[in-house]
Amino acid sequence: MIVSPRPGAGADGAGAPTDEPNAAGVPPRWNSRDVAIVELLARSTPRTEVAARLGCSPSTVDRRLGVLRDSLGVHTTIEVIVEAVRRGVI
Repeated sequence: MIVSPRPGAGADGAGAPTDEPNAAGVPPRWNSRDVAIVELLARSTPRTEVAARLGCSPSTVDRRLGVLRDSLGVHTTIEVIVEAVRRGVI
């Protein structure tokens, strides 16, 4: 489930992809699971417990964090959390 449509997307979902957050501050490539992962990690939840709560494997959590780091241009999980807070995502 996508949290929100890409900024600049028309009613049909077409439009040029962008790395700018939408009006709610959510980066365009983040879905509801990404937000949940970052929220739990921001609460110091171990990644194995994050995975268990979300019904996925720890490697899925790691893989999504890698995608989020790349999309934000950061290198650490802490930087992902800081960006999520700064953008009002969590």
